[in-house]
Amino acid sequence: MVTRKLTCKHELAANWAPPLLPVKSDAAERVPTAWAAAQARDAPLETDASETVEEPAAPSELFTPAAIQAELDSNVQSLLGYVVRWVGQGVGCSKVPTLEGSALMEDRATLRISSQQLANWRLHGLIDDAQLLESLQRVARLVDGQNAADAAYRPLAPFEGPEWHAALELVFGGVDAPNGYTEPALARWRRERKALDAAVEAGVTADAPTDSSACAHFDARSRERSDCNKGGASGACRAFQ
Repeated sequence: MVTRKLTCKHELAANWAPPLLPVKSDAAERVPTAWAAAQARDAPLETDASETVEEPAAPSELFTPAAIQAELDSNVQSLLGYVVRWVGQGVGCSKVPTLEGSALMEDRATLRISSQQLANWRLHGLIDDAQLLESLQRVARLVDGQNAADAAYRPLAPFEGPEWHAALELVFGGVDAPNGYTEPALARWRRERKALDAAVEAGVTADAPTDSSACAHFDARSRERSDCNKGGASGACRAFQ
């Protein structure tokens, strides 16, 4: 009898559940409210697309003629100061003087930034070919002066050597460069410089690059050499002949 009662108690304990009694809580009220808020948040906006989609606008003071020219010259100086050593001497990461004469570290990553900014500004019309070429030639003379004490330095002026052509390709062909990488142009013109130097050492007269002209390779929007030679291509093509 006692054993039976204990068994019954265990059975009752195993199957017992508390009765469902009303609970005084606002949880049940919060759930529908939170659900409705989520639905309202995720629901598509019933507005005109023209009111919500706008082109990003930069502050106008960033694009004054003076600000554009200053940024243009700064990037040109960074690009030329690095390229002339890479192509002319095989020097990679190095200290390159700024426009103000302060030495800053430059490498292919910073070259990629400078060349792509110039290429994109040209592509979108923020700078034109004549303005870009004028900055390149003017700053090149400054870079030559900054490196005048280096006996192994290859001057950019008179704008005929591989160093100069490498700079032009990086800028005027930057839109076509896969991911903006600079290694192909640098390596190609470095080989050109070494070939010219080898020819000089061998006593052979070496001409400046001809088939690698800006007209043939550097203008992303004009690939027809015949048009360039006839003067029908872009201003950059005509300027570099």
